[in-house]
Amino acid sequence: MPTLPPLPLKVLTDGLKPYLPKGWLIEGSARPVDNVPTTVVKLQQLAVRKLTAAPLGTLEIDMRATITAPGEHTQTVENKLDRDLLLFLNALNTHRVKWDEATKVIADSRLGYDITITILALKE
Repeated sequence: MPTLPPLPLKVLTDGLKPYLPKGWLIEGSARPVDNVPTTVVKLQQLAVRKLTAAPLGTLEIDMRATITAPGEHTQTVENKLDRDLLLFLNALNTHRVKWDEATKVIADSRLGYDITITILALKE
């Protein structure tokens, strides 16, 4: 039986945790988080491609990371979200995760950003 690559969401979540503030919620589920009183990062797998220029079994995986900040006062939330976004992008860069753009969104009734990221999954 062929060896499968590790689960991409788990690898990314585990890899980012050491670079992010304690207390942030990082998850790969679709459950609503509008009442959670902390910064939330939701990860969702979007697409998987065979990487033809790489060794057989190498996959390129697109994901969306949505980072949201809690709060009701718009200016306070904006400031917190901007700081948290920079921390998150720095964690992606430190962990060598390719990302393209962060787009402001409303997610689960919270102000946030969607970031499209791409990772490689290698056969072990």
